Amino acid sequence: MHAYSDITFNALALLVITAYKFCGKAALCLFIVHNIINKKIIMYLARDKDNQLYLFNELPQRGNECWWAETGVDGTYLKLDVVLYPEVTWESEPLPVTISAVSTS
Repeated sequence: MHAYSDITFNALALLVITAYKFCGKAALCLFIVHNIINKKIIMYLARDKDNQLYLFNELPQRGNECWWAETGVDGTYLKLDVVLYPEVTWESEPLPVTISAVSTS
């Protein structure tokens, strides 16, 4: 059994609640919870041409005006606040990010 810090647990809970409550992305919630408990997961940040920012669970492909996941299924991405990660632009490639639980033991 892993013991996680309150900050890590709260951040994970916030991510899952945000994904489910605001986006209805139950599949993405399950993906995160299933994978984060025992290992790190790699996800990708990408910004569309209209400045919308998304977190994808797989490397997205650039379209004419937006990024899209190869599987193209709802639940493979999460829309984030546009003010986050200003270094991610339409012109840049998707930014890989690692999400992991931090054990305090």
